[in-house]
Amino acid sequence: MKTIDEIKKTCTLHHAAAHRGYVSRKVAGVVNEYSGKFGTGYTIDRPRWDTTNYVDREYWILTK
Repeated sequence: MKTIDEIKKTCTLHHAAAHRGYVSRKVAGVVNEYSGKFGTGYTIDRPRWDTTNYVDREYWILTK
């Protein structure tokens, strides 16, 4: 699995959205592979400090 820094070098941020879920505030984020409506790449779920029921999900799409 790639790290957040590697993803930022090889992909382009498409958009970010709120997503229902939980990520510990002790980590910078959780990386998952993504293939869907916006293309192929990765999602990064980052913790939120105002709620524990939602995370900020960033969609990083591979650049060609």
